[in-house]
Amino acid sequence: MSPIKFCPNCEKECEFFEKKRGEMFTIRGVEIPVEITREACSLCGEILFNEKLDESLIAEAYSKYRERTGLLSPAEIRSIRDRYDLSQQAFATLLGMSQATINRYEGGGLQEASHDSAIRACENVEVMKDIFNRRGHLLTSRQQAKARAALDKFNALNGRSPRILDLEECWCVSSEVNAQTGFRRFSRARYGAVVRWFCRRLNSVALTKMNKLLFYSDFLHFKVAAVSLTGSAYRKVQYGPVPSYYSELRDILESDDLINIVGVQYSEECEGEDYQLGAKVADCDKELDETALKVLESVARQVGGLKASQITARSHSEVAFKNTEDKKLISYAEAKALSLSCDANHG
Repeated sequence: MSPIKFCPNCEKECEFFEKKRGEMFTIRGVEIPVEITREACSLCGEILFNEKLDESLIAEAYSKYRERTGLLSPAEIRSIRDRYDLSQQAFATLLGMSQATINRYEGGGLQEASHDSAIRACENVEVMKDIFNRRGHLLTSRQQAKARAALDKFNALNGRSPRILDLEECWCVSSEVNAQTGFRRFSRARYGAVVRWFCRRLNSVALTKMNKLLFYSDFLHFKVAAVSLTGSAYRKVQYGPVPSYYSELRDILESDDLINIVGVQYSEECEGEDYQLGAKVADCDKELDETALKVLESVARQVGGLKASQITARSHSEVAFKNTEDKKLISYAEAKALSLSCDANHG
């Protein structure tokens, strides 16, 4: 039976049927045929507008245009960037483009031929080395180190492509469920959601401060719900509690464009790096339930306004930190003595 829908032309509920037809897209002077399926009114023939369908047709037309003209696909552009362990921001900087441009191309936008040639040239390691030698100084010190390490791997492998960090297998992070993980298996999705939540809530967050915000979020969630928020374990180090393997986790989030790591000059003598939201549009809040959101808002309200040095000093006074030996994992059993509270009026 044909579906019953409202026809704007007949101004009443009517039966609709599927109608296939060929349509020609003209892209940069090139005609690209695409077969489309539309829903048409059985009474007057009116065709319903479908925004999602039109978007998918444009994407299909772009894909066929790329094949016909020899342009890189979005996946190929991403693959070239990943070879050198570069974020969209870093890759764009080296190529003299904007991050929004690289983000658009990887998201399906049709690239300019000149940009395609510049990106494709980076498949050649020697070309990439030359670009890095000429423009690498424009990157942050950390971005330079990551790109240099990737290029060095090519040298070590005699030009063969190095294995780029695998988002699924890089779980040096413990998958155990115990007192050190807050009785929850580690979740990369929730960890990323928390980091992005603070980037959005606080705009820009220093690296040291983000580690403390994560610690307070997980331990406050355990204090409230008897289970951690992300399942991350935390280690006691000189500068306070930090997530185990936080550096690797940070690299993964940046590589996946969920965050940007931006160089910041705090003073003439002091420079550092901040977390900021990345270019990738991600609905991370779906990973956070009502309790999690209340906890995060409570953490932001109580310690989110502190400077990195201030929140570090406060974390040193926490019972969980003081009762743990240096470089050992901190037990969530100490969360009951956490100085923060979860105020239901600020959820």
